[in-house]
Amino acid sequence: MFTKKNILSNLLRSIQRLNHSCNSYFNYIGQYEASYPIQHLIPTSGDRRKPINEDFFAKLGIRSLAINNLLNGFILPKSFTVHGQKKAVSESSWIDYKITSFIEDLKSLFRNCWVIAFSDWAMVTRASELWRGLLVDVIKPLDRKDYNFIFHLGDPTKRPGYEVHEILDIISDFSCHGQVTLILTESEAINLWMVLHDRNDEGASAEFPDLTEKYQFIFETMHISRLLINAADHATLITNKQQYEFQGNSLTNSEISSEVKNNFNAGYGLGLLLQLEVSQCIALGLTVSGSYIENRTSPNRKALLSYIKKRIGELKPSTK
Repeated sequence: MFTKKNILSNLLRSIQRLNHSCNSYFNYIGQYEASYPIQHLIPTSGDRRKPINEDFFAKLGIRSLAINNLLNGFILPKSFTVHGQKKAVSESSWIDYKITSFIEDLKSLFRNCWVIAFSDWAMVTRASELWRGLLVDVIKPLDRKDYNFIFHLGDPTKRPGYEVHEILDIISDFSCHGQVTLILTESEAINLWMVLHDRNDEGASAEFPDLTEKYQFIFETMHISRLLINAADHATLITNKQQYEFQGNSLTNSEISSEVKNNFNAGYGLGLLLQLEVSQCIALGLTVSGSYIENRTSPNRKALLSYIKKRIGELKPSTK
């Protein structure tokens, strides 16, 4: 296993190789957007990020997409218009999308995706229905195995237990078509463990297995590539082959607010786009969120490089 200094040094070199197109990537943190990947993956010029439709991704429960070809004329179907008004998100169901021409448009969109990041499941009405429909009617027929899916549960206590079990099965089914990462905060992971054990007293969790055992149980409950726990001062990765913890308040030292969470997710997703080692993806997530905490704004390329160099300089030679 590389030391933290090695991971950060390798990450620094990866970011240095990028041009300023990565600045626009970070400009859209927290928004529902479809974006072109950064330039070293797709060698074209000009503005690389354009929205497809204002409410489109929110309605599907998708946080962001990274695509390699922007579609022309992609419009919402007429079923999304009610007396001249767009349907509210809470009114959307998969049947609204099941129009042959629109499903074909969705296939064209997802055929060109690299990374698909979903919204917090607990906060999206009918998310389970929407994501199952997306998987069965759009992604599965494309017969691809190389997607990177990023899922977020949010607070599982906000939904009935049977719905929690259902969504874990649905998320697992996406593994047939690529790498699946489930990202939870520490509190979300504890709550999920309690729900899966049919326990409601969150305060009693100290009487039960330690956090690492809870994480391992959650991972073994599902069929996914990675379980990633984003805590206040570290991140824990669980895979079939390893349990890996990226420690250190030198990277982030704040509670996990939605802004910190969005910045971590953006950094991790960029690492997947760059096809970095998973340890570098996690480090990039932590450095992007750490830079946000320090400066209260999402970093551009210059700020990110400065932040990584600063953290490398703070590490002792023996730091693991």
